Amino acid sequence: MCLIDINYGKGKLIMKNIVRSISSTRAILARKICLILLVACGIIIQDIQFAQANTTYIGAFTGRKVQAYMTEDNGSYSGVIAIKKNRFPFEGGNVKNGVLTGSYTDKEGKEVTFTISAKDDILSFVSEDTTESLKRLMLPKILPGIWESSKYSLDIQEKKGVYSGFIKVGDTKYPLTSGKVVAQQFKGKFSDGSQEKSFFITGEFEDLVMFTMDGKMGLLSLSDLTRLRRNQGSVVDNGDGTVTDTDTGLMWAARDNGDPITWADSKKYCENFRGSGYTDWRMPTLDELEALYGEELENSKGYHISSAIELTDCVVWASDLRDEDAGAYRFHVGKRRYPPRTFTYYLRALPVRDPEGNTGKKKEKKEEDEVQVIQAASTKSFMTYEQISGLWDIKVKLEDGGGGILEFEFEVKNGILTGLYSGSQSKGQLEGYVKGNIIRWEFVAGESQTQIVYMGEILEDSTISGWAEYECCGPGVFTASKQK
Repeated sequence: MCLIDINYGKGKLIMKNIVRSISSTRAILARKICLILLVACGIIIQDIQFAQANTTYIGAFTGRKVQAYMTEDNGSYSGVIAIKKNRFPFEGGNVKNGVLTGSYTDKEGKEVTFTISAKDDILSFVSEDTTESLKRLMLPKILPGIWESSKYSLDIQEKKGVYSGFIKVGDTKYPLTSGKVVAQQFKGKFSDGSQEKSFFITGEFEDLVMFTMDGKMGLLSLSDLTRLRRNQGSVVDNGDGTVTDTDTGLMWAARDNGDPITWADSKKYCENFRGSGYTDWRMPTLDELEALYGEELENSKGYHISSAIELTDCVVWASDLRDEDAGAYRFHVGKRRYPPRTFTYYLRALPVRDPEGNTGKKKEKKEEDEVQVIQAASTKSFMTYEQISGLWDIKVKLEDGGGGILEFEFEVKNGILTGLYSGSQSKGQLEGYVKGNIIRWEFVAGESQTQIVYMGEILEDSTISGWAEYECCGPGVFTASKQK
């Protein structure tokens, strides 16, 4: 595309000429023809600038103290510059001679001009008081899922590179008409009935993505339900102290032995395990343990294994032998090792059995298998409705540095959550729902009628952990414990 800017008087004439060229010589000739035609029409050309699509400055970038979230529309750049947790929106940025120039208003009301230049894969951010190198934040490895805030909710699905799903704006849900990933930026479109709208999602940072629509930007958080589904992976909780990996067909103990153990004692422990009433439990092989590993998975200890399996430490014994050593798999790094069989440090036992003679190799995943995993993730709960009902102390920490301790009184009937909240400056009613071990509630607080949303996961120790979205202050995280 050839974009020619011609300044004249108080206005600007923009002539767009699409040049499909076979060679650079023909492109240059076409541009010259454009200029000759303009001069012949009596237009005085004061400034001519050729611009072409540039994805260098599109996306999310982060440094030690500075983050930049940027998108582009018809050559004009907009976005957010975040410095030490302060966010400054900007618009009207432009690229000239390969350098992006823009400006924002700081918290003192002062206009700050900045430049961003690129060298290889590193951006250099420079303002009058800040200089920093920025690296591109990549889109989530698994973009599909539910991303939400108090105003928007995105349900993105992907199959063989084709994206679909829904966007919810307020209380209205619209199907996506298109979706694609370009330069680490997801661009989606939908129709609200009167016009087609576009939105953008840029890089993930600690389960947050930058969302841009209608010139406004904000953060969306990965929903706890999606995180739970992903962290559970292909493993389904059987509800009796065992789990089943739907990818391999193997049945596993839902928890390791809990203490340091030698290889010989690990073998004995596995063979004597009687989960689900079966007597054919054994030690797993390294291949079988490796099939449980997933870089995108994370259990309660931070190890890369399904959240449905509780590991009290990071290394699990395997049946494989090599001289006086034995195999073990390290779930914190995804690597095999062969320690002496008498070692116990970090080492645990995790029994497995193979019903119907499964080999432990991953099976081709079927859509119905995915449905089972999702259903299991969303229906199992560590607390009954009666146990959830009552007074809770909730400690919230917002991204902008604010936060505090609130008191909530919950009452849950048939999955419907109602109750009261009490803060330092306001009190009121709340409503929400409980589905399995996912709990969500929202309320409006204060004279400013600020909308607030909490969503969390009920953990096995009867606490709640999750995120909060304050319309006035942005996102944050919270933990909750029930009063005794």
